[in-house]
Amino acid sequence: MHELSIASEVLGAVQRAVLGAGASRVVRIHLKVGELASVDPDALAFAYEAVTAGLPLFDGSCLQVAWIPVRVRCSECGVEGCPVPGSVACGACGSFLTEVFEGEELEIGSVEVERDEDPRGDGAEGSIPQR
Repeated sequence: MHELSIASEVLGAVQRAVLGAGASRVVRIHLKVGELASVDPDALAFAYEAVTAGLPLFDGSCLQVAWIPVRVRCSECGVEGCPVPGSVACGACGSFLTEVFEGEELEIGSVEVERDEDPRGDGAEGSIPQR
C-alpha cells in the first residue's frame, strides 16, 4: 500500500512548511493526483487519517484531493485531449505517438492553516502555496 508512504511524505512536507510559516494548525491540504499516479482514493484517505492521528498540528484537518484526468498530445494529428480509454493512444486518430502532459501529477497544491497570532489580529485562516 504505497498510499501510506504518500501520506507520510505529504505530512512531512506540510509540517516543514507550516511550522516555518508560524502556523498553529493545518485546516486543509489540497493535493493534486493524476489518473496515472496509481493512487487509490479510499486508501489514501485512510492512510492520511492514520498518519495524522494524535498530532495536534493536524487535529481536525482534511485532505482534499483534485483528481487530474489523463490528457495527451498527439505527434501524428496534433490533437491535445483525452486518450482512448485505458491507454494513452490519441482519442482522435488512435496513434500511440503521444505525449502525456496531464494525469501524472502527485503534488501538494496548497495548505490552509490557522495562525495563533495573525497579523490582521483576527486569528483567520491563511494559505501556504506549495511549489
